[in-house]
Amino acid sequence: MKKTKLIFELINPLIIFFLLFLFLLNFKIVIVDGKSMEPIYENGELLIMSRRFDSISLDDVILFEYDNINYIKRVVAVEGDNIKINNGQLFINEKLINNYSIPNNISKEFTLNKNEFYVLGDNYQNSIDSRDFGVINYSWISAKMD
Repeated sequence: MKKTKLIFELINPLIIFFLLFLFLLNFKIVIVDGKSMEPIYENGELLIMSRRFDSISLDDVILFEYDNINYIKRVVAVEGDNIKINNGQLFINEKLINNYSIPNNISKEFTLNKNEFYVLGDNYQNSIDSRDFGVINYSWISAKMD
């Protein structure tokens, strides 16, 4: 009986370690830093995001790195979408996006290439996003919300 108990005492930590390893291999634990995604994701909120994903789609919330900083943003335009910024307004595929404002002095138009995405914070007034740093590339994305 003692031998069986000893084996379980040795195996249990190994099982826990293995399960934790599998979890961390597939998921990323992130703490929201800032107000850019409020009210959906609050400052200080703990998120569990998937490291394994086949594709990124419109409206996905993603984690990516830009200029050595991690950002959590929502995908608002994908490959082939046309982005137009004019007179402080943002248009995606000729549709005015009412919730987002852009400084009036910015005017540009472009179409997203393969593996390019345009991302915005849900709380656009407190967000640094594609309006500031432009499109992001698929290779920058490390996780997404399921």
